[in-house]
Amino acid sequence: MLDGGMLEAGPARPSLRARLLSAYIRLAIKPHSRGGFDVAWARRVLEKPVIRTRITDRILVEPIRIGALAAEAVQPRRPDAGRTILYLHGGGYYFGSSLGYRAITFALAEATRARVVTPDYRRAPEHPFPAALVDAVAAARGLYASGVSPGALVICGDSAGGGLALGVLTRLRDAGEPLPACAALFSPWTDLAATGDSLRRNGRCDPLFHSDCIAADARHYLGGEDPCNPQVSPLYADLGGLPPLLIQVSRTEVLLDDSLRLARKARSSGVDVRCEVWTDLPHVWHLQHGLLPEAGAAIGEAACFMRSHGVAEVGAARAQGAIEAVDPAAGPISPAAVRTCPGIQRRSPVRRPPGAKPSSLLLVKTES
Repeated sequence: MLDGGMLEAGPARPSLRARLLSAYIRLAIKPHSRGGFDVAWARRVLEKPVIRTRITDRILVEPIRIGALAAEAVQPRRPDAGRTILYLHGGGYYFGSSLGYRAITFALAEATRARVVTPDYRRAPEHPFPAALVDAVAAARGLYASGVSPGALVICGDSAGGGLALGVLTRLRDAGEPLPACAALFSPWTDLAATGDSLRRNGRCDPLFHSDCIAADARHYLGGEDPCNPQVSPLYADLGGLPPLLIQVSRTEVLLDDSLRLARKARSSGVDVRCEVWTDLPHVWHLQHGLLPEAGAAIGEAACFMRSHGVAEVGAARAQGAIEAVDPAAGPISPAAVRTCPGIQRRSPVRRPPGAKPSSLLLVKTES
């Protein structure tokens, strides 16, 4: 059951495009998730974006290296000097790449006027835990070494990349190193032990995953490691001392409880948390920027969050034009479909749970 102060994120009803996309995913992809995705099939099929991203004259793309780690850096033509986002892509630790996540990184770059760096960390099962985490930590340290100020750095990640982002934060904290200004997590995977009740509760309504997929997919990365190891599953880590966190998740996801439990634990540890629960959208819907108005709205909200913590200066309006839909039949997304900052549609006064601090508000969608 959802708890906390009731505040809607996004529209009360998903857009027509979101409903059609969810129906397509349910028919074409979800059957392959039963018992876990086949690694070769996932790399062949799921790494292809639903829409291709087009490099516009507003975005610069550059292949770079951070030490031995290949990465892609994207930025607007007029970035704010020094502002950097370290983006850790998802894909269950076994598929995905910087190229496949350009829909998000291009939009973030333009929405925040920051340079977005996406490392191609080593993937399972060829490279199980801790390879991805080691690479992600090395990327953060490499950015520091290149002159990026911790106060000008944001760490972001989706799904498995959201878990990696938290792992980077806890490792840097434990080593006594400076932490980024804040973190943004999109549908984060935080519990590889697969203990959340939403795995059962949302197994039928999640467009992408069957309930048994999560534990099966975790085995690729675990390689025999204890899934409750805090470095594997940050839900079990000490979260004290972390920077402000933004969490965005859909209420129909099997991973919903990975976000809600993380938000509760972080809040109880004194962390400034903003957790948005959106209505009936696919896992990491942000990837459909240029197709779904909710994707632009969510990325705009993330930009506003960064601004509120001294990192970004612009909101959803810039995110709207970062990439374009290639399919003319899809038609343009109306700018009105993307809400400008603060962008969360308020349907009732904020009601904080007993004892909650104003800086630790858990934002959730009211049940209809």
